Amino acid sequence: MKFFHKNIVVESCDGVYFPREDSEMFADFLDGIDIKGKHALDIGCGTGLLSVIMGKKGAHVVATDINARAVRCALKNARENNVKVNAVLTDVFDSLGSFDIIIFNSPYLPPGKENDVMWTNERSIEKFFMEFRKHLNKNGRAYILVSSLTRIQVGGKIVSTSKLDFEELKIVELTGI
Repeated sequence: MKFFHKNIVVESCDGVYFPREDSEMFADFLDGIDIKGKHALDIGCGTGLLSVIMGKKGAHVVATDINARAVRCALKNARENNVKVNAVLTDVFDSLGSFDIIIFNSPYLPPGKENDVMWTNERSIEKFFMEFRKHLNKNGRAYILVSSLTRIQVGGKIVSTSKLDFEELKIVELTGI
């Protein structure tokens, strides 16, 4: 399966989260911000769609995931889109430095029957909130996408929202202050 966003095409990979409404929302948001020359981190990169977008916009991108198949998939999709991305197998921020922009399309659904980390992983969201400030450069920004279904309360500036049939998605901006 292929996912299209403007002039970018990413292919699905077995066992890797495929872009959906949340990914499209984040992609549209990234289209509207200036990240040229910035050091950017994409946590939970999945197919690499958001990493590719940031790379096309001139950012120096590190893409991470806890799923080795996702890391390989992101690298493949970056190559196919002629974008340089450094993809790393890691858990949220483990063994990483600091960045100007950090994005996280979090696995925001509450635990349920399908307790797959690509859909629900509250521990990764908690870890993100405990550590993101240590990984932001001065004047850096972090952006996390969450749902009205997310059980963890998220503070920060809401910069984008999208209402779906059964939930509302939000992109929240966080600073190091």
